[in-house]
Amino acid sequence: MSVRSPIIYLLYLLLFFLASFSPAFCADANSEWSRAQQLFQGGDFNRALPALLALDKAFPSNVKLHYMIGMCYKHLEKTAQAQRELTWVSSYAQDASLKQSASAALSELKTAAAKTKETVKAADTGGAASSAAENPLGAFAKGLPPSKNLVNDSVSSTVAEAYRKGWKPCTNSKCLNYSKSGWEKMTVKGHPPTDIWMNFGPISFSQWHIGDIIEASGSSYRDAGPCMTCMGTGWVKK
Repeated sequence: MSVRSPIIYLLYLLLFFLASFSPAFCADANSEWSRAQQLFQGGDFNRALPALLALDKAFPSNVKLHYMIGMCYKHLEKTAQAQRELTWVSSYAQDASLKQSASAALSELKTAAAKTKETVKAADTGGAASSAAENPLGAFAKGLPPSKNLVNDSVSSTVAEAYRKGWKPCTNSKCLNYSKSGWEKMTVKGHPPTDIWMNFGPISFSQWHIGDIIEASGSSYRDAGPCMTCMGTGWVKK
């Protein structure tokens, strides 16, 4: 009766491990990663999130992956999940820029939560509790701002209609809104042809990022979250 030596057993384990990372496996992972990044950078967070979560199962220690998942949750207004992912990144990221971005996003989440709590409290007076529940932003208690949809497929018509209703584009210079020049239509996979885009060098943001702060990040730009001047709507009262 023969007994396999521990060395032979370890070699079998090593071969099994290497087989798991065959060229086909790596090619598939690269393809999924590229697709997830494209969806994320295009602002399609609803579709980017499940793609990133699938990658997270294969690469649970990838810090950038956790950051992107956290930002998806943030944009989808899933605050608890966003805080969990971004806190992990701010704690374990070795890259200083990534750590700083995660910390900044966490700070924005806390600030937004505090402001929402204050406006709800301010609106919840004189028997207006039900109104506050429907519209928690005190600044909009007398009417909601215009949507991000185009009026008559035109930026100028959209702004004119907003003015007619007592609103104007946000006055924060870093806030993406319809007062900026350069909006154009582009063919982007996964997006309807009616979407319009603002180009920032190597990256473009659609009108669904209106009301967000767009800031420089290295050689590119990033969506830093909702603008506190317009509460993420892109509009302020005239």
